[in-house]
Amino acid sequence: MGDIATVTLTGLVVVFAVLILLTFIIWIYGKTINKAQSGSNNKKKAAGNETVNISKNVPNSSPTIIPSAVNTQQEDMDEIIAVIASAVASLGASNGKTYSIRKIRRVGTGRSIWGMAGIMENTRPF
Repeated sequence: MGDIATVTLTGLVVVFAVLILLTFIIWIYGKTINKAQSGSNNKKKAAGNETVNISKNVPNSSPTIIPSAVNTQQEDMDEIIAVIASAVASLGASNGKTYSIRKIRRVGTGRSIWGMAGIMENTRPF
């Protein structure tokens, strides 16, 4: 009976000692990674400040607008409106009713394009 209690007690002590040791190792690993990441973030911030200082010395120049890009966006918007109008007209023709479009507006996703790119990057399967 004494041997069973000794083996049980020794097993419990060993298991909990290993769990405490693993917890301590993981805690130290997390601290090390956080320090490494904060160090790289500080370097990025310092590099960002340097570029801001350099750009202050550049004389003011007006931004150039590429007319072809503006025209392309307007043409794309016109095509989208035409497709929506034709869909509404075909729906009205099938029902025997006449519909009119009063307003076309873009529905926002609630996130910026950079936010969506971050989500796509972080949730991409392996």
